[in-house]
Amino acid sequence: MTAPFTATLGRFETGNGPIRIVCRGHIDILAKERLQGVVEEALRQVPSPGILIDLSAVDSIDAAGLEALMAALLRIDGHQAEWSVTASPAAQRLIDLVGIGRLSSDTGGGWLATGGYGRD
Repeated sequence: MTAPFTATLGRFETGNGPIRIVCRGHIDILAKERLQGVVEEALRQVPSPGILIDLSAVDSIDAAGLEALMAALLRIDGHQAEWSVTASPAAQRLIDLVGIGRLSSDTGGGWLATGGYGRD
């Protein structure tokens, strides 16, 4: 059984690093509202050195969770905020499988950049 989803907002220990959204557990349809809320809270603090979405403690992501994650990244992109993602092995496998193509705002290619599917 996978752990329920949690998302918390904070900064790195130095206080001047990026805003950090730490996600844990299973990202699914039940996580959508919480993830959206945390992203909106982070965007209220921009400009900052950016937003890091930390998925290193994510056990799994289902299709609805992937949609929620993509919506969050597109929302951040829409604000033209710098962002990056760190992923657990499970999250990274899914990201590679669907071909998102980038894990930060400063690299081109992939789904987020083109609006299409697969790798560029």
